[in-house]
Amino acid sequence: MNRIWTKRLINTALIAAILTAVVYFYPSKRFDKNAMAGIPDYPKIDQTSILEADDVSMKLEPSYLKYWDEWMKKGKADTQGINIQIPAAERSAESPTGTRVAESLGGQSGKTVVLDAENSWIEFKVDIPQEGFYQMGITYYPIEGKRSSLLRSVQIDGKYPFFQAKRMAFQRMWKEAGPTWKDNQGNEYNPDNVEVPSWQYREFRDADAKVSEPFRFYMSQGEHTVRINTIRHQSR
Repeated sequence: MNRIWTKRLINTALIAAILTAVVYFYPSKRFDKNAMAGIPDYPKIDQTSILEADDVSMKLEPSYLKYWDEWMKKGKADTQGINIQIPAAERSAESPTGTRVAESLGGQSGKTVVLDAENSWIEFKVDIPQEGFYQMGITYYPIEGKRSSLLRSVQIDGKYPFFQAKRMAFQRMWKEAGPTWKDNQGNEYNPDNVEVPSWQYREFRDADAKVSEPFRFYMSQGEHTVRINTIRHQSR
């Protein structure tokens, strides 16, 4: 695989991955801490979301924005000019079941690790040369299966850094099976969509699109373990 970690690329295929390192990062222009400065504070009012109690994940890990803000307050910054690439073949560990090695998957030469069962996972050892924020991206090939997106999660050193890291979506590609057509009343219809499996690259992002930028992961200098978990099985 010839991709990079601009934060750190992993090569895994059903997720064929690579981790990337961040070159440049800037806070989202839409995020303004002063936007609510003129709103009165009502300390005695319970402002807890009525949905939060039903979301166990929110009790275990912070939100991404809180995670990022806490590291920023500690003076941590984006790394620059660091590119790390990890081919799938260089994995350090994998789940005992649900993984296999494929050759020349999707027309791409070389070996790729396929995660083809729920709860399967793959790990990589990452040697971080400089502390700071890193982004991750992945090159993947969606095996034909269900119509839904592939869902994955990421852990660093055995932990989810924030609860959004528990669910990341990786899309499939589709095309129309043929031209539009009309019935005898002149109504026009679109053809069915058919999947077009192909290699794609995507950064690790919020599956609900509530965060506009790719995730930034803080990593200290030294060796770290990154695990990619399968949370939705996509086989036929």
